[in-house]
Amino acid sequence: MLISKIEKYRVFDDDIFVIREDLCSPFPAPNNSKVIGLEQKLETLRKEGHHVIATQNTRISRLGWGISWLSKKFDLVHYDFYSDAGKRGVPFFQRMSQSFGGKIIPLRGNHSRIFGAMVKQWLKKHKINAYMLPLGLSMPEAVFSHSELVRVLPSDLLQGTFIVPASSGTISAGIIYGVALNNYRTNVISVFSSNFKISRHKKILNMILDTDIKNHLLSEKAIRKIFSKKHWDEVILNRRYGKVEKILTPFPCDVYLDRPAWKWMIENIGVLKKPVVFLNVGGEWNPFSGINNGLRGDGLTSKEEVNKYLEKLGGVKVDTN
Repeated sequence: MLISKIEKYRVFDDDIFVIREDLCSPFPAPNNSKVIGLEQKLETLRKEGHHVIATQNTRISRLGWGISWLSKKFDLVHYDFYSDAGKRGVPFFQRMSQSFGGKIIPLRGNHSRIFGAMVKQWLKKHKINAYMLPLGLSMPEAVFSHSELVRVLPSDLLQGTFIVPASSGTISAGIIYGVALNNYRTNVISVFSSNFKISRHKKILNMILDTDIKNHLLSEKAIRKIFSKKHWDEVILNRRYGKVEKILTPFPCDVYLDRPAWKWMIENIGVLKKPVVFLNVGGEWNPFSGINNGLRGDGLTSKEEVNKYLEKLGGVKVDTN
């Protein structure tokens, strides 16, 4: 795995080292590091004889877009299920999914468990045998791939604090696993942007243990050791899921997850062990309209270029049966 780019920014009297993993998949790809590890998974599924995959997406998730992007490479059919309020038409993220051959399916529902049951019911009704990828791509391939990020980083950057914007916890699990594999004393802090106040400790720990079962690189005792307060902590921001953070950043930064983590980091920079590394997961996109109201997308592609791409797509086909 190669690091896309490391940029240094001055915040007050400290240098912040930003890992621009959003650049691992610039437009028309989803401009999000969550696709790291997905290619390996899809290649394995294809070799195992799978031809159809399905995903459920939250309204701010780019996973459907990313999975359709890679599914085309492996000649897989992707059913992209998304929550539809029935008011704004087809969202930009789903239009991008369709541009790579994804079959977009709108369903009414928000709660992940209820929505997941609706997806399975739809697939059963239409007699489609699809491999269901886990919500948030919480799978060993994604965890291990993000652990590789730690291995290739300069060791002098891993002597302080590593800030990870978090949602499902998959990327956090990968970074923590990487720290353990390389025997660093990095303080990893996962910043969750939601008002869901239950600790993700057990979920992240289980993801790491499941990953190591496949790789046999660490003992369970060593993995559990890194979950002491000395090496890992979580910050749960009291924010409504999907709320836009308006703080400005010197680089394109996801407005739902990454920007809140950046704001928290700035507010707490004085007490963080140096050097501070910030993982930028995704660029700036509006789920419904793409680039608007000053958003910068991937920072490489102009609004005009994005609009031209959309114009070439023509009409949108939605399966509502």
